[in-house]
Amino acid sequence: MTDHNAGTAWKAILSLCDEVEDLRTRQREGLEIGSRTELRRRRGELRGLLDKELRNGSLSDLCGEQKLKINEAEILVTLLRQYVDPQSPCLTGRELLDRLADDTFTKLSAIGLLASNSILRSSGIVTVEREKNSRENPGRPHDPLDLRFKLSDLAASLFYDAPDETPQPKKAPREARPYQSNREYLLDLRTLSEFCRRRAQALFGPPDPEGRRPTRAERRFIDRKLRSIARSIETDLLATPNRERLPMVSFQSEYNLSPEESLIVVDLLFAELFEGEPSLEIIELLQMVSHDEEDLLRRRRLLNPGSPLLTRGILLLHDHPEDEREHPPRVSIADWVKDRILGDDSSGRRIVPDERIDFHLYLRDLDSSARFYQDLAGGSDENGPGEKA
Repeated sequence: MTDHNAGTAWKAILSLCDEVEDLRTRQREGLEIGSRTELRRRRGELRGLLDKELRNGSLSDLCGEQKLKINEAEILVTLLRQYVDPQSPCLTGRELLDRLADDTFTKLSAIGLLASNSILRSSGIVTVEREKNSRENPGRPHDPLDLRFKLSDLAASLFYDAPDETPQPKKAPREARPYQSNREYLLDLRTLSEFCRRRAQALFGPPDPEGRRPTRAERRFIDRKLRSIARSIETDLLATPNRERLPMVSFQSEYNLSPEESLIVVDLLFAELFEGEPSLEIIELLQMVSHDEEDLLRRRRLLNPGSPLLTRGILLLHDHPEDEREHPPRVSIADWVKDRILGDDSSGRRIVPDERIDFHLYLRDLDSSARFYQDLAGGSDENGPGEKA
């Protein structure tokens, strides 16, 4: 069990869950008189503990902004107990509703908790396994009652993936690898932009065809990888002698590009070179460099008509006529910029030296405590940097 789920609260919850299931079995087999009353009492205690976890405990932010309710929490803990069952980790929809409700009306009302668009399934906490005979009628919609439900492996890992109690030696810091070419630096920036896109898909993208969205564990993995790649780039750039000789670094310096602006330029460059996409939607690029919804609102200025990227001609705006306003605006990278950052300096536009002073000072301070790409990735990563692309 992970540290945020550990403790007496979850020990009590799972113990009560075991007792409830034992009482249910005894009641079904007629082995204990009065078990129905005891069963209700124990279930009440169980739901009381789950309610506390929903309000202030480990279940309060399990699904991010979506908040679980008490019936969904009881389904979750029931499937958590079933997850380690030696026979099968799955329960059918009918079996789950039987544990959740005593009467037919309440069971019918609770079917929606198991639908494909329910919080439990759309968040990826609960997955489904089709029954074998469901293949006989592939065109027929599947009623939740005909499905077998299971706690997803990622959700279950939040409860059992405990850190080792013995102190582990910290991983040795990755050795710096000075950049030998501009190409190496550009490809590392491309790797960073690809993980920024994965973060954007997890944050802003639609659910998959099954209605599932990335889980919190999956989003954490992307964030850790982002920080790792950013630290790797930072370390290697600091170790590179005369790094301003690299055309991309020189271009960043001359035009005083922020980390977000640099990633937008690189993403547009490789979208055209590797994917044949000469332009991209503005909102797509803004989402790529944003940490969350609030950050997205702040980033709008990066690609406003008066932004440096557009006023200096680094990017070209492809707006639509009035009769085509339903199409979102797109931008592309100017040809002269591609020549500059790929190494051809013959057609580069220049700005006056005063406009470059701040960035030159920034590069000078980089040798001490500045963190250029760490800001974009969202902080440091104690797990160490990733490998160079």
